[in-house]
Amino acid sequence: MTEAADLVVGTSAGATAAAQVRSGIPTAELLASVLSPPVQPVGQHRERPPSLPMATVFERMSARDSGAQWSPPGCLALNGRTGR
Repeated sequence: MTEAADLVVGTSAGATAAAQVRSGIPTAELLASVLSPPVQPVGQHRERPPSLPMATVFERMSARDSGAQWSPPGCLALNGRTGR
């Protein structure tokens, strides 16, 4: 598969997939590694923390940011000071 293209391009997850395809690892091995359970780093035997309902997450974020003033995305960057 990797011999058919001179260049493989992707964005975000597609970039990762492109790098894997061009790595030279057989596609069967790539698929097996994707489907296998994640490997825990040595010395880390922690349980996964319980997941919260999204409503709870949004409530906590709203409470944390209740005093913050909202600005449109990019507003701070556009109004920021530059080296000039």
